[in-house]
Amino acid sequence: SRGWDETIRLWDTSTFEELRVWDAPIWRAVFTGIAFSRDGTLLAAASNDAVRVWNVADGSLLHALAGEEDINARDVAFFPDGNHIAVAHPRLDDPLTIWDLESETESVVSSDGLWFMRLDVSADGTLIAAGDDGGNVFVHQVTETGAQSLYDFTANKRLVYDLAFAASGHILATVDQFDAKVWDLGPSGTSEWLTLPVSDLGLLAVTYSPDGTLLARAPVDGTDVVVADADSGDEIVRLGIESDAVADLAFSPDGHYLAAATGSELGMVLVWDTTSWDLIAPLAVPDDPESSRVAWSVEFSPDGAHLAAVIGYPNDAGGLVRVWDTSSYSEVFSLDLKEEDRTVFKALAFDPRGGRLAARGSFQDPESGESLDEVRIYDLDGNLQRVCCEHWWEPIVSSVAY
Repeated sequence: SRGWDETIRLWDTSTFEELRVWDAPIWRAVFTGIAFSRDGTLLAAASNDAVRVWNVADGSLLHALAGEEDINARDVAFFPDGNHIAVAHPRLDDPLTIWDLESETESVVSSDGLWFMRLDVSADGTLIAAGDDGGNVFVHQVTETGAQSLYDFTANKRLVYDLAFAASGHILATVDQFDAKVWDLGPSGTSEWLTLPVSDLGLLAVTYSPDGTLLARAPVDGTDVVVADADSGDEIVRLGIESDAVADLAFSPDGHYLAAATGSELGMVLVWDTTSWDLIAPLAVPDDPESSRVAWSVEFSPDGAHLAAVIGYPNDAGGLVRVWDTSSYSEVFSLDLKEEDRTVFKALAFDPRGGRLAARGSFQDPESGESLDEVRIYDLDGNLQRVCCEHWWEPIVSSVAY
């Protein structure tokens, strides 16, 4: 603990006996930070004149880190290696620096922030988050070649009193005098890795491959399906679909195939081999090339043995559910649901345990004229098992997921 009496006190948490007292001057106007190394052997403290590092076991002073002028440090945080410390400063030129304890040298981190008061380092040592006196948090990425500013966001209304990373991952908590908030800084360490626009119909398909290495998406013009590297965002392949709409995309569970729900003349459901990116199965090819029918949803079964799709018309979800065997892409069964209670379906989900298919949609009650939203569950022979999850709602078909 650190107090206004300009001391740091060390306590035994089993007995709460005070073990040691260090002199640690602070500016009366502000709190200044202390931090243990990850292994608990070192303690660092920020002060106006230096950043001091002590040996916890015997209380000896190991380092008094200071530049050519007052260091004006406000907070400190150890990196996982225990040999580097991030330091926050309320100054304009270099508000964030990193000290190497072995060489006692300081490096400035590129940053657009100013008046940093609090900081922390993620458990994996790849991110530094620093809060300023205006409630903003600045996130920096650390690599073998150095550290650089990534992005910033407004976290709290006023001065960030404190912030801390979770023990794993890139989850960050921030606190001011009004509230505490928890933020997910994202697996790639960026605030906005990719922005996907929405088409006029509100349709935009996007999905990750099962192993997380690929991201498939349909651009706003709908003329192609773009597959990108999920880490870098670099485009790998652009798949022509000859359609102006892609409503859904799905990878097979093993990642070997990618299916798209489209309005293409090639087939309303298209399947590509993800090794060669060859189109291997154009399914539900329209009888009439001028047909305006589209596929609304595609879904692989958990074992990859079946592919299901809903087919309908633009601005009117479909009533036809078709299921194919993926070994030959021959049709297993189809359900023409449009004639049943004026039902329209769009979204599908296979039961993760296999053997059942849920289709969500809406139908109009012939007596009241109101629309009822529901889920119908079928076995893989096409037999209706049950109806569930009913809601009186507007005639909008939403999603379904186990």
